[in-house]
Order: sequence, then C-alpha cells, then structure tokens
Amino acid sequence: MKRMIGLLLWLTLLLGGCASLDRVLVEPAAATQSGASSQEPATPASTEPVSNVSPASTEPTSNVWAPPTLTGPVRTSQTAASTAAGFVLPETSTTRAHATAEASTILPWWKPPAPTAPTTTSTSTKPTTTSTKPTTTTTKPTTKATTTSTKPTTKATTTTTKPTTKTTTASSPSSGEIRGAWVAYYEIAQSAGGVSKSAFIKKADALFKKMADYGINTVFLHVRPFSDAIYPSKLAPWSDILTGTQGGNPGYDPLQIFCDLAAQYRLALHAWINPFRISRNDDLTKLAASNPALAHIEANDGWVRKTGGQYYWNPAMPETHALIYAAVKELLGKYSLAGLHIDDYFYPTTAASFDAAQYKAYQTAGGKLALGDWRREMVSLFVQGLYRTAKQAAPGAVVSISPAGNLKTVRTEMFADVPRWMAEPGYADWMIPQVYFGFENAACPFAKTASDWAALPRHSGLRLLFGLAAYKCGQTDAYAGAGKEEWKTNSDILARQLKKIRTLNGYSGFSLFSYEFIGKTLSGIALQERENFQKMLTATH
Repeated sequence: MKRMIGLLLWLTLLLGGCASLDRVLVEPAAATQSGASSQEPATPASTEPVSNVSPASTEPTSNVWAPPTLTGPVRTSQTAASTAAGFVLPETSTTRAHATAEASTILPWWKPPAPTAPTTTSTSTKPTTTSTKPTTTTTKPTTKATTTSTKPTTKATTTTTKPTTKTTTASSPSSGEIRGAWVAYYEIAQSAGGVSKSAFIKKADALFKKMADYGINTVFLHVRPFSDAIYPSKLAPWSDILTGTQGGNPGYDPLQIFCDLAAQYRLALHAWINPFRISRNDDLTKLAASNPALAHIEANDGWVRKTGGQYYWNPAMPETHALIYAAVKELLGKYSLAGLHIDDYFYPTTAASFDAAQYKAYQTAGGKLALGDWRREMVSLFVQGLYRTAKQAAPGAVVSISPAGNLKTVRTEMFADVPRWMAEPGYADWMIPQVYFGFENAACPFAKTASDWAALPRHSGLRLLFGLAAYKCGQTDAYAGAGKEEWKTNSDILARQLKKIRTLNGYSGFSLFSYEFIGKTLSGIALQERENFQKMLTATH
C-alpha cells in the first residue's frame, strides 16, 4: 500500500511536469569532438582533443525515481515517464523477468512489447531495395499510434509497405542506389530579421534544384538543430536561423515549403534532428523564453547538463527521452516526410561528473554495470524508444542514424553501441557511418574503415550507406597525420571512395556532407572533385 501511494504521488508530480512540454555551425577550428557540429568529421581519439570539462553534479538524487521493487534493470522509471508522454517504450534485454511482471501489476496500462532477438550476419551480397516510386499521400495522419513489429523476418524490409501516415519517396536510379546529401542548419540560415516567404521559397527552390540536377535523390534536412525547430511547434521555439532570434516567427512554415519542393523535385526528404543538443554556447540570453531547457537549468534538476561551453539534455534520464519522443511524434504526425534522421550526438563528454547523480541512483537501485556499459545501455534504450515512436507516428518512415566513422570513438567516447543497433532490429533502418577519412589517413584509412563497417553483422532490414567528406576537398585534413595533405593534392578521392564502397557487401548508397559541395562556387581541386564525382553518378551503375 505504501508503494502504491508513493507511485501515485510520483505520477502526479510527473504529469504536472509533463504539462510544461507545451509551454552558425560551431567553427571547425574552435570545435572539439565533444562539442563540434553533428556532421563534422569524427577523428581518431588518439589525435583529436576531447573536451572532458564538466561541472560537478549538484542535482539532488532524490529527483531520480527508482522504486525498490524494480531493482536491477538499467531502466526503472522509463515506463511511467513514457506513459505520461503518451507512448510506450520497449524493454531492454537486460530487464529481469520479475521486474517485467511486477511493472505490469503496478502499472496495468503498460503493455511490454514482444522481445527481439539478435540475428546473424546477412549473407546477401546485393543491397536491399526500397520502392522508388512516389507513394500516394494521405491528407490526415492517423490519430492513433500503430505499433510495428520489431521481430526480424526473411523479407528485405521490416516496415509495412502501406503506411498509414503521409510519406514521400524519391525517384532513384534503376540500381536503387541511395544518393544523399546533408543540408545543415547554417546552409539554410537567413539574415537577421528573416526574409519574406517568397524570398525563402526562391532560395529553397534553388537549393533543391541544384541537388536534383547533380544526381542527389535523398536529402537529410536539419529541422531541429538546437532544441528548436524550423517549423511551428508546441514543444520547441522557432530556430534562430530563420530570423536571427530564437523564438522569432518568420511568418510562414519553412518545413512545409521544403516538403512541397521535395515532392516537386522527386527528392526523399528526411528530417534531421539533434536530439540532445540545446545550445551552441553558454549564453542563456540567446535562448527563447519558451525554450523548455531554461526551466530545468534554473531548477538544476539534472535534465540539462553543461559541458564544453554548451548545454545538452541529459541522455541518462528517461524524462529527457520522453521529451524528445514527443517532439518526434509531433514532427512525423504533421509533415509528409520520408524519414527521421539523427547523427552522432549521444554523450558529449566522457567526464564521470556529467551524469553522476543518475549513475549513483542506478547503483543504489542494485545496478551492477560499469559506467561505460551503463551509458551505452541508456543510449540504446533511447534509440530503441526513438525508433518505436517514429514507427508509431509514421510506419512507412525510414529511421536512420549517422554515427562517427571511428568505431572505437563511437563506443568509448559517445557511448553508442552501434554494432548492436545494426545486428538487432528495432533500432534503425539505415546506418550511415561518417567515414570522413582519406585513403592515406594515418589512424583510419578510408578503405579499411569502410570495409570494417561493411563486415559488421546486420539484421535483414538494415541498409548500409556511407557518409563521405565532401567538405574536405581541397583542404588540409588536420587530424589525418601523414595523410593530412591528401585532399589538397588529389582531385578524385571522392570518386575512388564511391568506387570502393560500391564493391562492399550490402552497400546501398552514400550521403555527402554537405550541400555546400554541390551548391556553392568552387575552384581548383575542389571543383575537379565535384566534377569527377558527378561523372560517377551519370555513368551506368
């Protein structure tokens, strides 16, 4: 009885807190790996400095709910937090059977999903293909979430072929090769005060036309770069890239404009979000009064952490997961999008103080995992819940992840268990590692690194793409060691990289970082690289 009373009190507080949900690029020379732009190169841990500076944790551990009856599992509060937000998150394989049974008893509305099992390496040498014919869109998204099965099948894809929500797909080459490009927030930024709707449409049209003319068929568009939005949202303020001021309403819906243009140019439009990043610096006056992070910073409740001069949502808290899921649900329920995309923003630091209170609560509840393993488990839980939320909101949407290219860095510094996400269904449909290295990179030579990614076990529904560093063409690669001048002396690196990855097992496509390589004026080696790469796209493949 005491336990039930305590649970009801906690749920009352949580639901009250959830009500508050309604209430350019960092220069490469100044950015560290921890605080750099999400699509900057992930360089070897042995050569690139990592910011581990983080303030000591001061938030009270009493704010972390850990009912004594659910001791042992990594996640003890995720169920109630996610239920309050209107959706259910999957359990992890480490959850004990007695905890699952008891959770069902004390939270009778909670329905644990069917467990998923890891699969073996795919033996197919042909990439799985997706339909390239535009699908018919519906005018009204379904209001009731549907759940897709995460149980692997023998079919090429794991998602339904008849989405119940609005989606668009691209017209791809006959080979089915996915030819993508990232469009970062600073590439669509407007001058202070913003521009008129007609001026914005003109710029956006030119951007999409250039990509379509170049041979791109898939666009990863930055729609939530800093816990904000380039569309009207009840959960986040307007992005400052639209008017120069966060919260400033441009007077129109930029994302809807991009959706319309994507349909016009037959481009598959994927919404790219940075889930945990809140700010590009520590100046809180730059955040809109409606930014949900401000209240948590003031309350010092652990939801928001600061490291490397930037603020982040705490990845170790199921409450922040729920906030991000709600934003995804809103986004995919409102727009005709081919997919949802996240990159390599998971843990921004390795400092133990970053999530000390949450880890201590986990240990107090009986948890035995070491800090690194616990962090990886928390990130996996987040990604798994994100995948499920996206599929509930838009069953036909592709969920893609673009981790750093250095597998060691991904595991030990960002605490992302990417091999698991590739081997087990329920985490991602596409994996797009940022293999931002030249062939002569001393620590991560391109050919070997790409082959290592291709050798990882994959579930039957996963497609493997490769992120290519178009932005390095004609530039010195500061962290490449002996190969740092490679991009300044060769004009065919990208073309040779494409030739290489097309030979790898299960290859499905590539994505260029970023649009500027296609759209801006180039000269010299960089221009030659662009022309040589385009020849590879126009040639028969």
